[in-house]
Amino acid sequence: MNIYFLVEGRGTEIKVYPKWLSHLVPELQRVQWHYQVVKNNYFIFSGNGFPSLLDNHLRNCIIDINNVGNYDYFVICLDGDDEGIDIRKQKVLDFMAEEKITLNSDTKFEIIVQNKCIETWFLANPKIF
Repeated sequence: MNIYFLVEGRGTEIKVYPKWLSHLVPELQRVQWHYQVVKNNYFIFSGNGFPSLLDNHLRNCIIDINNVGNYDYFVICLDGDDEGIDIRKQKVLDFMAEEKITLNSDTKFEIIVQNKCIETWFLANPKIF
């Protein structure tokens, strides 16, 4: 299984997701570059905030995934902020539709919205943090 993660933050998510994955799915190994995935690898890329994640990075990530052709999942992780989960998810889907961005049919697409933001989640769960 190969996973491409596009995360909103350049600080917290880039540090936290690899740690979580090492516990949840220890067989997954991180690669430095998106084209290095072979088997049981993941690549993580920061979109440097919202809406930069959409405007500057989403299209290129999907182009990379489609060109490599070896990803099982494309996962976008972003904060809900004041808009909430449903609105933030819909903004991603609407942007993809408006910009005619299409992910290959072999790659499953997931959107994870951290409500309100990942840092708020940590403040509410200090034992896990």
